Amino acid sequence: MSNSTVVLRNITNTSIAIYPTILRDFGLVVGFLTLINNGILFLIMVSSKSLKTNSNMIISSLFIIGVFYSSIYVIPSFALSHFLLGKFCAISNAIGISLVLNYNLHQCLISVDRFLAVRWPHHYKTLKAKHYAVIILLVWLDALASQTIPLLTFRRSQLQDCRIHLASLQAELLYVFWVFIFWYLVPLLIMITCYFYIIYFIYKRRIQINPRSRIFVYQKSITAKDNAFQATIQMALLAGIFFVSMAPFICIITLSTAILTRPEVEVYIKVSYIITLCFPAINPILYAYFVTGIRQVVNMKVKSIRKFLIRN
Repeated sequence: MSNSTVVLRNITNTSIAIYPTILRDFGLVVGFLTLINNGILFLIMVSSKSLKTNSNMIISSLFIIGVFYSSIYVIPSFALSHFLLGKFCAISNAIGISLVLNYNLHQCLISVDRFLAVRWPHHYKTLKAKHYAVIILLVWLDALASQTIPLLTFRRSQLQDCRIHLASLQAELLYVFWVFIFWYLVPLLIMITCYFYIIYFIYKRRIQINPRSRIFVYQKSITAKDNAFQATIQMALLAGIFFVSMAPFICIITLSTAILTRPEVEVYIKVSYIITLCFPAINPILYAYFVTGIRQVVNMKVKSIRKFLIRN
């Protein structure tokens, strides 16, 4: 098998090339909205003193992913789909997938960060910004390596079309399942474990503090400990929306690669791909709405802009 080649169609880019004009226009609109929304939220995050926390470094990195996803992958793929051939097509596709995996790993990082904040609050306070910077950098490199290594080994792109030629089908199948398990399934299990443990831990602690007045405990004003719980619920909700948006495309691509029935499920791939494509554009809006600290700063910025416009 190693002496023969297997053609693996580049689903994302070739599918875009045969889309009607209205869908290509839709892709460009989504791309520019993704760029604008993530760019604005990133600037707000780095310019506001109240948002300069270790946890928000991960969220800021999420917005950087959105900027790169739109400017390097989405906009070129839709605007230049007929010109992104051969090596450029393969590189563009690899960048897009690596950024989606990067989103996944960042969601996992956020869940671990919330777990540490609730479970060991004193040790959590000793963590420095440089620790977060190193971890975030490693996550970026890990996601990039997941797509770079195949292009340098068993995947070969052709200049005349947007197809990837495999030197080994077994290597491709092993790689696809490796990515699915260690870059998607394992982070998902870590997230579920962290969030469920946090909810159980805080629920159990509240009952132990005041077992005879549970109603009073749940209706009391929010304390510092409750803020950690509230932040956890917010992050868990956002993580859930992320996986609902991303899971169909990732699962369909993995299964279709494994059983080689992509033509039969191409419609599902396109629909799930469009949903996945839209998520990075919506993600900043979700954070600005659900996360209390970010919402407050955004409201302040909006009020300041309104006052400036009224004066002028």
